[in-house]
Amino acid sequence: MRLSRTLEASLTLAVREAKRRRHEFLCLEHVLWAIVRDDDVAEVIRACGGDPTKLQHDLDHYLTQMETLPEGVDAPPQQTLAFQRVLQRAAARHRQSGELVDAASADHARIDDLDRT
Repeated sequence: MRLSRTLEASLTLAVREAKRRRHEFLCLEHVLWAIVRDDDVAEVIRACGGDPTKLQHDLDHYLTQMETLPEGVDAPPQQTLAFQRVLQRAAARHRQSGELVDAASADHARIDDLDRT
């Protein structure tokens, strides 16, 4: 599935944040943490009566509480099942919309390939 530049940037940011925090798993909260920083997303949250600044703060606090990798272990974060399911459903919805999809399906995409640093 071809990702928009904005989505790819958000997913890359989520992966980098999970790595920076030394989290064992890449979860939906990392993705939410990344997308809420996008100006357009923040505008939508405000339009719905939400407070994107408070949401960012709450997500930072939540992510700080997550378990980290043991000292001396350096491994990329693994996608949670929930994270994988969201990608699979997004790919399925994309296919159903009739839009062109690359030969590589998101069902098999590896998000950790987005961040090659």
